[in-house]
Amino acid sequence: MRRKSITGRWLVNGVGVIILVLVGLVVAGTMALRYVYYESVSAALYEYADTTSGTFSVYLSDSSYDWTTASREFLANFRDRSQVEVQVLDADGNVQMTSTGFVPDANLRADWDAATSSNDGYGLWNGRYSSGERVMSLVTLIRQDDAVPGGLRVVVSLRLVDRQILVISGILIALAMLILFFVMLSSSYFVSSIINPVKEIGRGARTIATGNYRHRIPKRDNDEIGDLCDTINYMAGEIGKAEELKNDFISSISHELRTPLTAIKGWSETLSQIGDSNPDLTKRGLQVIADETDRLSDLVEELLDFSRLQGGRLAVRSERFDVIAELEETVLLYRPRAERENIRLYYVETEDIPPLMGDKDRIRQVFINIMDNAVKYASEGASIRVEAARVGGTVQIVISDTGIGISEEDLQHIKEKFYRVNKNGSIPGSGIGLALADEVVRLHGGRLEIDSTLGKGTAVTVTLPIPTDADK
Repeated sequence: MRRKSITGRWLVNGVGVIILVLVGLVVAGTMALRYVYYESVSAALYEYADTTSGTFSVYLSDSSYDWTTASREFLANFRDRSQVEVQVLDADGNVQMTSTGFVPDANLRADWDAATSSNDGYGLWNGRYSSGERVMSLVTLIRQDDAVPGGLRVVVSLRLVDRQILVISGILIALAMLILFFVMLSSSYFVSSIINPVKEIGRGARTIATGNYRHRIPKRDNDEIGDLCDTINYMAGEIGKAEELKNDFISSISHELRTPLTAIKGWSETLSQIGDSNPDLTKRGLQVIADETDRLSDLVEELLDFSRLQGGRLAVRSERFDVIAELEETVLLYRPRAERENIRLYYVETEDIPPLMGDKDRIRQVFINIMDNAVKYASEGASIRVEAARVGGTVQIVISDTGIGISEEDLQHIKEKFYRVNKNGSIPGSGIGLALADEVVRLHGGRLEIDSTLGKGTAVTVTLPIPTDADK
């Protein structure tokens, strides 16, 4: 497709409209001027014609003058012949004599016809002589004893009037051009103030698109363009953080996969070498291989869940289940591990908790993830407390510990994908467990909240809604 520029659209939509408006104003102004000037000339002609016809009637009233003699005497004493032409017409509208002595235009009869058909005896006309000169004429019928022996035609040239209109129209055109010039000058500055930053933003965005997430677009002004720069810079920073977290995640997953694979490979080689000579060692090795295989299976399942989460395909079943039973199974699962690591695990048994609606396997996965983190980040001699309670129309499960805690900075990002509190890799983990747990709880209509103080411990609260028919 043909590329369209902002400047081109501005010229068409902005300047084009302004030009049309200015042209319309100039044309309308010229027509208004022409109307006003021509009306002024016609008004002056009517006034002059009244005076002239009155003077002619004085000559005609003399009994010693007939029509021809009166006409001759009137024209002989006419003093304005340098400015106005007067023609004496007979009863048929033909010119008998003129104040200039020149042969009149034979085509000029429209004013006579208008005068004879009007009630007041006046006929106005403006147009061009056959010579090309533009004139305005007014015929006044002369009445004598209830008869119309002829009339007077007053003719004035419109050359000076048209010249004045042309001069004023030229001034209007010059003003319109001056206005257009200043509009284009100011608008071009305004458009350039948009185009240049947009071009700079485009170059910066292409630089960011190549993977240079540290690049920042300079902010020139505190306006919408500046807000766009801030948004793109913020986006680059967030993408950079996500990229860094993703790289950490890949590194962490690689480490998580390497550990069980190394163990499985090592014990496989050991078992192949000793054969059946040491049954106890063989049993121990097979147990390690089984445990590490389960660990790999859990990790792969977590990655699959993460893929479903990213694609918006993480689904949960809806069935009635006993949430306390799932919580108790999770406690029983981690109690041996807690005892081995000298961690005190307390479980407060709870009654009057009705069945919930949801996916029990997913909810157990949430409990396992929280318990695993509590045990993993608890120091020797620490304690973990698990309790549940009914609060209004919800069930709240709280798993708290007296472990190392989470800093305020890490707590803000703890539920983000790929984010790990322990970035040096000394404590195993993929960094997606809490993100998955938060999404599962959200899909059940609940919420997952984390409160922690660095060096004192962490409390994770899972709130799930109780169905309205649970007490029936």
